Amino acid sequence: MQVALNDENEYEGGEILFATGEGFVQPPRPRGSATIHRNCLVHGVRALRSGVRYSLFLCDTCSSSDAVELFDLADTAVRELSFFERAVSYLERATDVELARHVEQYAAFLASGALEQAATPSLAVEVVWRTHLLHPLSYLHACASAAGLTEPGAMMRGLIDHAPAIRASAYPHAHSAAADNIIAERAPSTSSAASLEWLGLDLVQALRRQQAFMGRVLTEWVGGECMRKAVREYYEFLRLVKHSTAELEPTLMVDLVWHTHMLYPKRYVRDCLRIAGSFIDHNDSAGSEIEDVMQTGAA
Repeated sequence: MQVALNDENEYEGGEILFATGEGFVQPPRPRGSATIHRNCLVHGVRALRSGVRYSLFLCDTCSSSDAVELFDLADTAVRELSFFERAVSYLERATDVELARHVEQYAAFLASGALEQAATPSLAVEVVWRTHLLHPLSYLHACASAAGLTEPGAMMRGLIDHAPAIRASAYPHAHSAAADNIIAERAPSTSSAASLEWLGLDLVQALRRQQAFMGRVLTEWVGGECMRKAVREYYEFLRLVKHSTAELEPTLMVDLVWHTHMLYPKRYVRDCLRIAGSFIDHNDSAGSEIEDVMQTGAA
């Protein structure tokens, strides 16, 4: 947006021209008037012959292509609410012992490669998977461990992608026979699967924290109209992470967009490197949820 700060009779030339489907348009610019246009509209300014033309320029940096490319997260975040309802209902009924068993089932899925083969897990295993994805550095290391990759440059190749189902009903209450067969054939031995330290965190406790987060979203949700604004704020949040030395805490809706973004791990890595210049970890068990863990060059 350009705001004219002095009248056109105070200078000669300097007229702004827009190329439109109707031909060239030269809007009048009296003092205090404003013209607003996006960067896709071709425009130019005539040479200033005399005097001085004063203008105030305001640029919406959130309208960049990077922010626009994230806008699909708004609709996806809204659809997450139906999954949250089922997930919270499951977590409220489940004991920690049952959660631990489902974490073991998830670990078997991850180690066997069944998740990479697009096998559909049960709702319980899907909730564990999504919770693990909210700790992207731990998830990255776990995928690399399952694939036997140890070199930093090769770890990204082992990253198992995740495509969340749109409908909560897409997840059965029990594993499919096909998935169980894959696990039986390819799962590690009992001795190697006994320890779950390779997952990188205590997923039972992480599940309880995620239960509280989803419950809060369901309680405080006011409608999907705010989500595109939340995506813009999330984009700015990622940009600020690149330069901020202070602890940054997202709002609830921005955090929801962040959680939604992390459900697509390969895309999340690419977008972080492009927007923030580094791979941003999310750790809800620490005082700060943000950690700049990987510079572009190291990735």
